[in-house]
Amino acid sequence: MALVRCNICRMNTLVSYGKCQHCGSPLKVNIWKRKMRWREAYGILAVVIGLALAPWIRGIGVITVLVGLGLIAYGFFQTRVRL
Repeated sequence: MALVRCNICRMNTLVSYGKCQHCGSPLKVNIWKRKMRWREAYGILAVVIGLALAPWIRGIGVITVLVGLGLIAYGFFQTRVRL
């Protein structure tokens, strides 16, 4: 568990609650300081496998890269707030 500073009341609170303990506002985690979700991890793996397959099986390699990029992009559009 990590302590983060609430943007509203400027008090330190635990991330695991999803809300500030003092004022109750939802906490948003910075996109560069959060844990990677499973879809993003599999997206990166699919991109690497797709790039490895592209020289030999071009169609499957390109499709795998596009699926991986889609998984990564989908992870960026999901909300990071736990309620």
